[in-house]
Parts: sequence; C-alpha cells; structure tokens
Amino acid sequence: MVMTADRHFPLWHAVVILALVMTVLTVSAIADAQEMSVPLDVQVQLMARIFSFDRAMDTRTKEGLTIGILYQERFRTSVNTADEVEDLLPTAAWPADRSVRVVRIAWENRADAERAMREQHIGILYVTPLRSVDLQEVGDLCGTQRIPAFTGVSSYVNDGIPLGVAQRGGKAAILVNLPAARRAGTDLSSQVLHIAEVIGE
Repeated sequence: MVMTADRHFPLWHAVVILALVMTVLTVSAIADAQEMSVPLDVQVQLMARIFSFDRAMDTRTKEGLTIGILYQERFRTSVNTADEVEDLLPTAAWPADRSVRVVRIAWENRADAERAMREQHIGILYVTPLRSVDLQEVGDLCGTQRIPAFTGVSSYVNDGIPLGVAQRGGKAAILVNLPAARRAGTDLSSQVLHIAEVIGE
C-alpha cells in the first residue's frame, strides 16, 4: 500500500500517536462479555481515536455527535454491554469537540432498527454482542444509512460490521472491513489503514 501523509498532519506523527495508543491500551483483563477479548473501556478509547482519523466526521457532527448502541433487550450479555458502554462513551476524547449524545437502539428487526436510527440521527453505531442476528444484514443497514459501526466482537467485522477491535499478543488491534467502512461513509486516513488489519483490500 502506498502511504501519503494527510495535509497538515505528518504521516510519522499519526502513526506514532496510534501506535502509542494501542501500546498504552494493552489488554490486561478479559472483557466482561464472553464474545469480546478487549475490555470495554479500551474499546471505547480506541473507537474515539479511530474516528478522529475519519475525514468524514465533520459531516456527522455538525450539530453534535449522536452515538447509537445496538443491543438486544432479551440477551443479558448484550444488555450488560450496553449498560457499561453507555456510561463510557461520553467520557472518551471524541473529535471535533462536539457534544455527545448516546441512545440505545433495540434490535428486534431491521425495519424498527432502521427507523430508530433515522429518527435519532445516529452518527456512529456501537454493536454489542447479539444472538441469532444476521450480522450481514446489520452491516447492510449501516451501508444503506451511511452510518459507520464499531464492535468489540472481532468476528462481526468479517461478517460486515465496518470497524472493530481484537486482542493480538496482549494488545488491542484495529480491524477494518474496508468495503463495509466505505459503504458506511467513513473516509479513514491512510495512517489508520497502515496499522490496522484490513479486510477486503
């Protein structure tokens, strides 16, 4: 991959920043949700850092950033994850210094979730562990709505969720499903793609 530095932001500077973040966010404990290997506080910090390198963020934060949490009301792991993430998201260092609002989006079916995401003007979606849900359908919904999604369940990125995180050698690693991320409207800088595990290049 040919690397070029973004204007006003040297390539080496960005790479060092992200590398340091992932080194500092060394995974020292197993996440609460069984399907996730990276603790939730680490996920949220890394999620905010990734989106600071998304050149399309300004279009999603003109009137503040609304982050949706996609979860299942009848799946305890999903509810517990949503509870914790809801508390963590407003504390992260989000780009553009805009106000952050967090809302829950309950998954019962695609039509209801799509309506709720549209009505709430979701700018970014966090996907909790889900049970018996077609993740390709969730990914397709993100692409249709132009809403980038992030998850701590690494296998979901292979299934069509645009962004995620996994544990690699005791550290948090960025996962990018590039086709899905582009359909969802993200414009990630080459600095992020250089250090991420990229699917579908």
